[in-house]
Parts: sequence; C-alpha cells; structure tokens
Amino acid sequence: MVYTFEQKIALDWSLKKETFMNKVNSDISTEDIETSIPKYTNCFQVEEQDGYVAICFNESEGMDIKNIKEMTLSILSADFNADLSKPANVPKGHDFEDWEYTAVIKLDDFLDPLNKFFVDDILKMEFRGLIECEKPEPERLGDTLWNAEDKDFTFIVGKKKIRVNGLIFLFL
Repeated sequence: MVYTFEQKIALDWSLKKETFMNKVNSDISTEDIETSIPKYTNCFQVEEQDGYVAICFNESEGMDIKNIKEMTLSILSADFNADLSKPANVPKGHDFEDWEYTAVIKLDDFLDPLNKFFVDDILKMEFRGLIECEKPEPERLGDTLWNAEDKDFTFIVGKKKIRVNGLIFLFL
C-alpha cells in the first residue's frame, strides 16, 4: 500500500559566486533536507552546462513526488521569479530540456552584473512550495524497534511491567 501526504517546502539558500565559478563544482546541491518523515529527504541543485544554468528541485530516494502543487524560486535582487512546477524554457535538444522542477537561465544573463543575480558575489535564492508525495508502507514495528538506539523495552500492562529485549520484535 502507498500513502500520500503533502509536504511544505521553504528554503533560503545562498551561494558564493566563487563556488559557482569553480568548474569542479559544475553541479552544486544543498545538503539533503530532512522532511517530517524520517529517512525521506529532498534537495535543490544548481548546474551549469553549455551556456545555461539550471536551478532545480530534486526528490531523493525513498519518496516519489506525485504532484507539485506549487514550487517557486525567487531571486529578489534580480527581480527573478520562476514557477518550478512548469516546464523550463530551454532550447530543443539541450540536456536540461527533460529536467523537471527546473528554472533555466542563460549563463551570460546569470553572470551579468547589471542583472543582479549575484550581489556582493552572493546569490540568494528563496524556494517555496507544496508538494504531494507518495511513500511506501511504513516499516514493520519490529524493524522500527530494532533500529532504535535502545534495544530493550518495557511494556506496562495494568500494574505489571514486562521487560523485553528488542530481538523479539524483529519477527513482528
């Protein structure tokens, strides 16, 4: 069985121009962002390729996006707003053409100081959204308890306390 849930996204991310310009960092991502569901994460990414810059939202393993209800990218200094839930405007045949949840900007426009994407050599991005995700069935109770740091448990039944080692739960 698959469960559907909504997840709000709100992230402010700053990136130094020096980091972006270093060709070793052609693909830069945020750390995995913890969600309200343990072991389910997502992240944002900036990548430069063939004269274009893609800024996108990435789902991570363990969680499938069913629907992006809304997802926006704002770069206030450049007066730039993009709806990441809509297809990006990319030349036909470019690698970014099939990317989902992406804003694409010409590299020359992105680096032009007059466009103010970088202010004092810092790019400040704001991401806001609401996504609908699917997750697989929750772990079995035995697995959850076994993966807990404390492997011993106490059940209280009425006034009796029953101590149990977590190994017993592995088979639940």
